[in-house]
Amino acid sequence: MSTDMVIFFCFLSAFFLWSVNILGLTSWSLNILFVIVWVFTILSCIKSKNTESALNIIMIYCMSVGVICCLIVEGGAYLSEIRMFGKLSGATIRVGFTALIFLLTTILITGILSKYLQPVNTMDKKINWSINILIQIIMFGSFLGLLFVYSKYGTPNSNGVDRFKYWSEIAPGWGRYLQFMLLQFSFLLGIKYTESKAKKYIVLLVISVSMQFIGGEKFTGPSLSILFFLIPILFYLQKDLISVISRPKIMITILVVLSVFMFSSYLSYSAIYGDSAQGIRYLVERVALQAQVWWAVDSASEIINPQLSLAWLLRYGFGLGLNEGNVNFGMYFLMQKITPSDVFLRFVDNGIRFTMGAPVNYNYFFGNVLGPIVAIFFGFWAGFGTWLLRNAILMKDLFYGFIVLKYYYFILQICIMSDWYYFLTAKFIVFTIFIAFYSLVLQRIIIKKWASA
Repeated sequence: MSTDMVIFFCFLSAFFLWSVNILGLTSWSLNILFVIVWVFTILSCIKSKNTESALNIIMIYCMSVGVICCLIVEGGAYLSEIRMFGKLSGATIRVGFTALIFLLTTILITGILSKYLQPVNTMDKKINWSINILIQIIMFGSFLGLLFVYSKYGTPNSNGVDRFKYWSEIAPGWGRYLQFMLLQFSFLLGIKYTESKAKKYIVLLVISVSMQFIGGEKFTGPSLSILFFLIPILFYLQKDLISVISRPKIMITILVVLSVFMFSSYLSYSAIYGDSAQGIRYLVERVALQAQVWWAVDSASEIINPQLSLAWLLRYGFGLGLNEGNVNFGMYFLMQKITPSDVFLRFVDNGIRFTMGAPVNYNYFFGNVLGPIVAIFFGFWAGFGTWLLRNAILMKDLFYGFIVLKYYYFILQICIMSDWYYFLTAKFIVFTIFIAFYSLVLQRIIIKKWASA
């Protein structure tokens, strides 16, 4: 049986489990079967669509962690942010199937666009060299700027606060922007590393990640930096992720990185709450936070959303037509539905949001039946963004790569973080127009089928 047939069979199996669940049947056996099907589907995609999977490693990582953690939460884990204990509900299947549709659509669209649309022209080598030097200068300047901030204002750990309070009340906000800029440059470092194999790019990445750790980042920032750096490398390896990860050196490296992540998070929580036992407790809860969102929002979702209308969707999904000062939309609207009022107000006052509102937000806003269909639309956008990343890597165009990565970050916010309002912002529209112009005029995107005729 071909790998594509295995993927198709796994999808049919997932669809059957989802259909049974939607009809009202929930059991541990169905949950476990679904996770097994998920794992087989992902492994088959990695094996048969190695390039597309490498380019979409961030999406695969986010969705797979969510599915597995959701299964754990259904086992009865305490959900601190919503002050409830999880229970068996079938959320793993309902949200997991929507996630599977989103992921398969993303990989499929990436493959189709990569096969038929090809950029021809690239940036002048001298200009690219100048941009590379400029990037390194900016990174060194950012390192010095962050060292100044940490030496003058201390760190989140030394102040015993989380990173949100640290950057909003203690340290100057521009320091956090330096962190974000370092995260974006990691993709460009990966492109240059594939070209020269110079170890200085690895050194810059390590310093960048370290600066983020010191500044209070625990998971998202450092993990995205590492994944963005790896995407160009995996793309040029032309090998599936399974064979790459199974190498002893790679496995050891992954274990070391995960250990550093966990230990750094433990130290941070211990510093905030002043107790090592509390540090372990909050570390475990933080790992389960993603699944808390999936499980809790799923518990508030309906098979068919009775409130669904265009006006309601634009109001609470996109934030249009909100004249009342206290009305929330997007992720905050979902948080308001699932958290006690005092917890919600504390998060709002500190500008903190739960992580990754998708794909469970598709199910909430459109209902569990229509949610997987809506996931196709967002999967298309994610696949389009991944194709743009692929072009930047292929052409080794650092300027285009920087613009595309900022655009891809918008797509992550839209498709993963539930920030649909980005679709309507001037920045997103301008970036879309500019990227279209750059691709068609400067890179000269051609359709391979026509070009070969």
